[in-house]
Amino acid sequence: MNYILSIITRANREVNNVKQNRKALKIKVSQALRNEVKALSAPMQEILIDDLVTAFENRFAVLNKAQLNLECTVAVGMEVIQ
Repeated sequence: MNYILSIITRANREVNNVKQNRKALKIKVSQALRNEVKALSAPMQEILIDDLVTAFENRFAVLNKAQLNLECTVAVGMEVIQ
């Protein structure tokens, strides 16, 4: 039972870290694009920033997975064709 609780606790911490990281990334993106999004209404700015952060996170996940797959391929000694 303690093992399950420790897994749940760790998962909750990871979820909180992801939420904090996403919030920080949204702040940075909105600051970087402050002048470019001025013409949009506040709700449209929020939608755009959220979409950009989501796209960034998805692209990062794909690249991390590709890198991991490449490392695994090299680790097992398969020839990688470029």
